[in-house]
Amino acid sequence: MIGKTLNEFFKNGNINLKQISIFLNCSNSYASTIVKEIMVVVNDSIEVKLAWNTLIHSNILLVDETFIKINGRVWYLVVAINEDRYVRYNFLKK
Repeated sequence: MIGKTLNEFFKNGNINLKQISIFLNCSNSYASTIVKEIMVVVNDSIEVKLAWNTLIHSNILLVDETFIKINGRVWYLVVAINEDRYVRYNFLKK
């Protein structure tokens, strides 16, 4: 059950800390710590390592987008990286 629920929380690359903290009955700060640990485990997984080491010949390999808060203001961040893990494009907008 918890795996399915966490899957929903991470759906489409969006992480909803508020929902995670409610589900786990903990603070947003602690939920953030839990999410960080999950990301470390996922990043260390063999599947992710194989994906990073599989060559894909293209100019853009990954595009990710997120909302971030800087000095109390919400910004929209888009980053695109190539197969060599270099940032090819980034965009930050209020």
